Amino acid sequence: MRQYAFVVALLAVCTTGPLALADFALFDSPTDTISLNGNTTLGIAATYEARIQLRGAGGSIFSEWRIKEEDKLLGIANNSLTAYSYDINRPNQFSAPITLTPYQWYHVAYVFAGNQERLYLDGNLIALRGASGNIRDASFSLANLGGFVRENFKAGFIGLIDTFRVSSNARYAGTSFTPPQGDFLPDAYTQLLFNFTEPEGSMTVTDQGQNAVTGFLGAGFTGATAPTIIHVEPPIGDLDFDGFVGINDLNTVIGAWNQSVTPGDPASGDLTGDGFVGIDDLNLVLGNWNAGTPPGAPQNNSVIPEPATVALMGFGCALGTLNRKRYAHAE
Repeated sequence: MRQYAFVVALLAVCTTGPLALADFALFDSPTDTISLNGNTTLGIAATYEARIQLRGAGGSIFSEWRIKEEDKLLGIANNSLTAYSYDINRPNQFSAPITLTPYQWYHVAYVFAGNQERLYLDGNLIALRGASGNIRDASFSLANLGGFVRENFKAGFIGLIDTFRVSSNARYAGTSFTPPQGDFLPDAYTQLLFNFTEPEGSMTVTDQGQNAVTGFLGAGFTGATAPTIIHVEPPIGDLDFDGFVGINDLNTVIGAWNQSVTPGDPASGDLTGDGFVGIDDLNLVLGNWNAGTPPGAPQNNSVIPEPATVALMGFGCALGTLNRKRYAHAE
C-alpha cells in the first residue's frame, strides 16, 4: 500500500497552483527568536493566542519571564498545548493533549478569566481548570517569541506564526467560538500584537498593541538566530526553507534514507515528524515537486519541471525504492 502511495506521488509531479500570500514569521531553528524590548501588564485576566503552522518539532511560541517575579508562557508540540501564568496554580503549568498535523493552520489560545483557566484549539475548548488570584507582572522582564533562555535554553517551535496577540481580558468563553479570520486586530485590551507585515529580510518587527514594543530578530541571548519574515507560505516539502521544492530537498531525504533522526527536524529530512526518514517523507517531496519559486527567480504561480530535473528525480525515486526494498528484506 505504501509503495502504491509512492507511485501516486510520482504521478503528481506537475505544475503547481498559486501559493498562499500573507505575512508570516518563519521559525526554522529551535534557536530562532524575536526578543521584545517591553512587557505586558495583565493582572486579573489574560488571553494568549496565535495562528500557527507546525513544520517540525514543537516548542515555545511566547515567553515572558523574570526570576521569582513573572512567568508567562504559550507553547505547543505535536501532542500538547501548554500555557502558564505565574502565580496562577503555581507551580503547575496548564497542558492539554492534542493531535496536530504538520502543514495545517491552527488557532491556539489560552484564557485566564479570574476564576478559571481555559485552553482552546481552533475555537474548541480542550481543557479547563479552576483558578484564583492575579497574574504577576514585573516592571522589567525577558520577553521572546520562539526560543529563549532562563536557567537554561528552551527551544522554540519549528513552523510559521501568521499572527500573535496577548490581551488583558478573557476574549473567549464557553465550549466553542469562531476564531478570528485574517490578522488579529488591536483594541483597548491589546498588550502585544504582531502581524509580521514588515518587508522580507527585516530584522525588526513592530508591535501594534498599546505598548508599541519592538521585536529584534535573532537577539536576546548568546547563540540566538533570526527567524525570517516572509510573504509567501513555503510549500510542503521545502526542507531547506528556500521557498522551493527541488533537488536540494530530494537529496536531503535520499541522504538520510531509512535512518532514525530527531523527530520533526526538517534539516534531517523528517517531514512527517515521526523521527524516521522514509517513503512518507519522499512522497511529500515528490508530490510537491517544483512547488514555489526557485531562489533568485521572480515570484510566480507555477514552475514547469525541466526534463533534466525530472530525469534526475526519477533516478532518486528509483534509488529510494531500491533502498526501501533492501531495508524490508533486512527486517
